[in-house]
Amino acid sequence: MGRSRYHVLGNQPHFLTCTSVNWIPLFSKVELAQIILDSLSFLQRQQRLELYAYVIMENHIHLLASATNLSS
Repeated sequence: MGRSRYHVLGNQPHFLTCTSVNWIPLFSKVELAQIILDSLSFLQRQQRLELYAYVIMENHIHLLASATNLSS
């Protein structure tokens, strides 16, 4: 992994944004958005992610989340 100017500090809530490559509207397809929802649910059940809020847009996702090792 390369160097980054961003650092995740401790197990605190962070605002995260994930975008699709070239802002392609992938998540307008229900099947693809469901994959994201299933993945988030799995991480919560495994207690690997504390999810406070999220929104799935057609080409990006916003999360308010915390985890022990959020950067990975």
